[in-house]
Amino acid sequence: MGNLVGAALIAVASLGFGAMALCAHLAYREGVDTASLLMLRFVLAALVLGLLARGRTWPTRKECIAYLLMGCVYALMAWTYFSALHYAASSTVALVLYTFPVIVAI
Repeated sequence: MGNLVGAALIAVASLGFGAMALCAHLAYREGVDTASLLMLRFVLAALVLGLLARGRTWPTRKECIAYLLMGCVYALMAWTYFSALHYAASSTVALVLYTFPVIVAI
């Protein structure tokens, strides 16, 4: 049963990441700007994580600082990704995003 749940969670996450650019284009068409879209995304994620973390112990101060720095880096990457959607097609932006590590490694 655990493997089935894990596979279902992976499938849902994959669908979410794949639909992210399409949802962003729809939001942009309705007049939402990048900052508002990212704020909505991160607030919803924080609420879900807060619900999942209820009753658990908090990380140490050092770990919290590290997580905050990683979150800032991720927020910057998300900002550039969603900003790029203003200038290029979703497929092109996704292709560059997911092949960039391989291109850099070569």
